[in-house]
Amino acid sequence: MGTHRAEPISALPRPSYPSSEILEHIENCVAEITHDFRLADIVLAGDLNELSDNDVVERTGLTQIVHQPTRGGTILDRVFISNPHMYSAVRVSKVVKSDHKAVVSMCEGASNLHCKSK
Repeated sequence: MGTHRAEPISALPRPSYPSSEILEHIENCVAEITHDFRLADIVLAGDLNELSDNDVVERTGLTQIVHQPTRGGTILDRVFISNPHMYSAVRVSKVVKSDHKAVVSMCEGASNLHCKSK
């Protein structure tokens, strides 16, 4: 029997609040999760183009893993993670009829629908 780890995932729609409030909220949530679940792997994903990658990284310690445009020539849809060694082969591809592309990543050690870090 293996151990189970908390893996909080958050998907954010386009923010309707000021960027400073959204950033503060994200920072507080990441701090609370890392305090309460020290082994948690955090994934924050969404249309975060209103926020600076540098600000999110500086205030949360998360790593942005999307480096290809997701809409036109711009990276609008972003994925920030707490464990950069856990995900590999990040790619952006058109999988549905939309003006946005999908961000696809494989989790290291993935087996069926379960993901464990090495």
